[in-house]
Amino acid sequence: MLYNNHSLARKVALNLWPLTIGLFGLNSRPIADGILSVKGGKSEKEMMIKSFSAEQTKQIGEKMAVLLQPGDVICLNGDLGAGKTAFSQGVARGLKVDAHVTSPTFTLINEYTGRLPLYHFDVYRLGGPEEMLDLGYEEYFYGQGVCLVEWAELVADVLPAERLDISLTREEEREEVRNIKFTPKGQRYEQLVEELKHLVCPRD
Repeated sequence: MLYNNHSLARKVALNLWPLTIGLFGLNSRPIADGILSVKGGKSEKEMMIKSFSAEQTKQIGEKMAVLLQPGDVICLNGDLGAGKTAFSQGVARGLKVDAHVTSPTFTLINEYTGRLPLYHFDVYRLGGPEEMLDLGYEEYFYGQGVCLVEWAELVADVLPAERLDISLTREEEREEVRNIKFTPKGQRYEQLVEELKHLVCPRD
């Protein structure tokens, strides 16, 4: 099994109208640097957030981390450089993880200690879903920590039916902009997405 264990003490369905918000509240100004855009996705249970910087992407992950519970599985998909690791760093920050979080490309799993155990997978180099068995994935997916799985679509066959899928894509005309789509699978994650919407737009 390839993983890193960072043994660190703890310092520790919705259909949205299109709107433009500041990260910490409603803002009616046109979209610009430093402003988020949030709207519903194609499904009424989806949510789309437009991030205008890597730091904003981290802040979105950090806000979501407040809502996470033991056993949650968060699946990240997107091309190289789309922001999966930045989002993961934000989640770790929100879980009060002290270690610097990097993509576990060569170790496959990094383990971190925070408010909840964080298991950070990168399955890009796996030969297929069957190789997840060698990692003992069920111990993680159905355990008491939070799982973040980068390139999750590559191991879709072994993912829990109930999970939160997050896709990150670049805008062609604006390299720094990321569209982050949240697709909940199951009631638990529908609730999480709705609560996240109220965190980033508390007046709505």
